[in-house]
Amino acid sequence: MAHNQIRGQNISNMKISVVIPSYNSWRTILPLIARLYNVLTSFNYKYEIVIVDDGSEEITIREIREIVRQFPCVTGILLSKNYGQHIATFCGLIHTSGDIIITIDDDLKYMPEDIPALLSAIEINKKCVVYGIAQENSLIRKIIKKIFKAGALITAIDYIHGSSFRAITRPLLLDILNTTPYSVFLDQLLQWHSSVVKILNVRTYRQNYPTRYSFSHSLKFIFNTIMGNSLVPVRLVSILGVVVFLLACSFALYLVLKKLFFRAAIGYTSIMVS
Repeated sequence: MAHNQIRGQNISNMKISVVIPSYNSWRTILPLIARLYNVLTSFNYKYEIVIVDDGSEEITIREIREIVRQFPCVTGILLSKNYGQHIATFCGLIHTSGDIIITIDDDLKYMPEDIPALLSAIEINKKCVVYGIAQENSLIRKIIKKIFKAGALITAIDYIHGSSFRAITRPLLLDILNTTPYSVFLDQLLQWHSSVVKILNVRTYRQNYPTRYSFSHSLKFIFNTIMGNSLVPVRLVSILGVVVFLLACSFALYLVLKKLFFRAAIGYTSIMVS
């Protein structure tokens, strides 16, 4: 596939930014950077790589510092604690200057060699996002996706079909950064503000490197996303509160009537009603 099939702009004036949220990725981050470097240097435009460490252990931090020393195109950002993948990605997006921004995981699930496919589909002058979607072979991730779909259906929010392998245009990124707080589901923001959304099938590759985000971490993310983007849970809690209140009042009335018209143990009614 030709590298210069980018719509709407001369390739010589372009700059590509790559954002990598990193969490305990000391085994994979250097191979990923090396492959990214080979891909980016084969193009005819400027580039930069931003690594955002999301509260990793010291061994990963040392690896990132060594990468920054070896590769002048790489910028490292160290977060004070683990904020989660989307917050780390947003942090990296804020510190980019490219016309097109690529986001990619640190665990080698997605192949940097598929970046040209994303760039070929991008429409540079529009608020455009292109997703690279790979076939999911992990049973746990399939379960998580089904839970998310079910939660979205129950709470009446739109299920966002996306991935962490994305190409985002600068106009779309600026629109998000200028109008929206950073605590919202990233893919929901992108698709709310975009005028063009594209999805491509890409390859997946992970050589015995497990994902760093656990099942419980994924469930927490799903819970926060649903609670933060739907009024249905609040309404359900409100209805439940009213039902419990009415049941309590009915039981109290029953105890009072029982005390007045029937025999009841001394002190029982006053204790229960109070």
